[in-house]
Amino acid sequence: MRLFEAGLMKIVVVVVALSLFGLFLASCKSGPSKEEQLRARVLEYWKLKAMGKYADAYNLEYPTYKKLVTVEKYIANYNAEAKTGVPVIKGIKINDDGTAKVDLKMPVSLKPPFAKKAFEVNVTAADNWIWIDGDWFHVPTQKKKQAKTMNERG
Repeated sequence: MRLFEAGLMKIVVVVVALSLFGLFLASCKSGPSKEEQLRARVLEYWKLKAMGKYADAYNLEYPTYKKLVTVEKYIANYNAEAKTGVPVIKGIKINDDGTAKVDLKMPVSLKPPFAKKAFEVNVTAADNWIWIDGDWFHVPTQKKKQAKTMNERG
């Protein structure tokens, strides 16, 4: 009987050790980096705009901007003669203060009122983002300083 109890005890110890090792490995698994999250968020944002889903893109604007600009005003700012495509990310720089600059190259289709058909140009742009409460939010260029100040306040 003692032999059986000793063998059972060894099995219990091995099972507990393997369980603890599994928990340790699970805790070591990390999620996507801030840069990977930013890259995904930038593409999501511009994809929504390219599809004309401006109300959904508005949700990715930083919170203070949304307090200043209603969704209706945001949508009204988009020109029917100019359509953006999904950009290519050329570079990302994440700053220690929680802001980031993303260099983009994107197709823009323009159709002036006097033209019979649209023409496409490639535009390079710097896009500004800010990390708030575990997520990235788009910062309109003119609002970058205000966003930085807001982030410093937490």
